[in-house]
Amino acid sequence: MPGAHSPKPKLQIVAVVIASLFLALLLVPHISQSYRSSAMADFRALTVKYVAAFNGKDLQGCMDLFEPALELTDPSGTYKGVDAVQGLVSSLFDSAGDNFAFKARNVYVDDKTKTSLIEFTLKLGDKDLQGVDVIEWSDAGKMTTLRAYVY
Repeated sequence: MPGAHSPKPKLQIVAVVIASLFLALLLVPHISQSYRSSAMADFRALTVKYVAAFNGKDLQGCMDLFEPALELTDPSGTYKGVDAVQGLVSSLFDSAGDNFAFKARNVYVDDKTKTSLIEFTLKLGDKDLQGVDVIEWSDAGKMTTLRAYVY
């Protein structure tokens, strides 16, 4: 019959829309988990980069990871601002000479709080130390606080 419309194309369109919505609902948790994993991997990569720079006595490599207003606390005191922290790190590197090694035993990252924990061993001159660094990161991937606990 001319002018008569078949209901099949409308049913096919509805079926495609429903299938698309169902697929989207299945994928959303995976997309969101993938995003969380990549965010965590970024902070983990930044933490590993810091460990490598610090172990290599790469002052500029460390400084590149510091927020200008970084606050660093270690057993010797609290240092506020990148210039004060640079002075501390530089003096640590210089005082140890060739007897310097910073090794991460474990790295833990919480992407929700943008926090890294580094369990480390530190050879500093004639001292063999162990400790934990607690690092808080900005959204831009820069350290905002670093608290070093040494025992």
